[in-house]
Amino acid sequence: MSTIAFIQISCLEMPTLTKESCDMAENNIPEFVSPVNGTDDREARPKFWIAAYTRPRCEKKAVAEIKKLGIETYLPTQVQIRQWSDRKKKIETAIIPMVAFFYVDKTEISLIRNHALIIRIISQPGETAYARIPDIQIEKLKYSYGFSKWFGKKLYCK
Repeated sequence: MSTIAFIQISCLEMPTLTKESCDMAENNIPEFVSPVNGTDDREARPKFWIAAYTRPRCEKKAVAEIKKLGIETYLPTQVQIRQWSDRKKKIETAIIPMVAFFYVDKTEISLIRNHALIIRIISQPGETAYARIPDIQIEKLKYSYGFSKWFGKKLYCK
């Protein structure tokens, strides 16, 4: 893995920075700019969705732990009512067992791959490269399971 050098630029050296970035520099939060094309580090590495197999019945825990690392995740779930001999209980379960979705760039894949609760990242049959899932497919999945960024609220079906 190669290391890319970045130049730290303060507000005084670059007058086109916004007020928000000047406030960040004053709070000692470094702003990194690529010397190649003037983009910040996040713009230079585009993100994409991948799917990974988790250990059985560990989907929610794996997603919670990876979310703590600052990686966007998505786990489609549904609420089921389970009945025992003495009680009924609502349980939130994963709709696709042992599969979770992550929005990563190339450098964050190793965090997912090396996590203890992740078995492996899903790839196309016969290929070694990870299968990238188009953004529109994840949006359709979110919409079909009742969560849409366009509505911003949970939709319940009776």
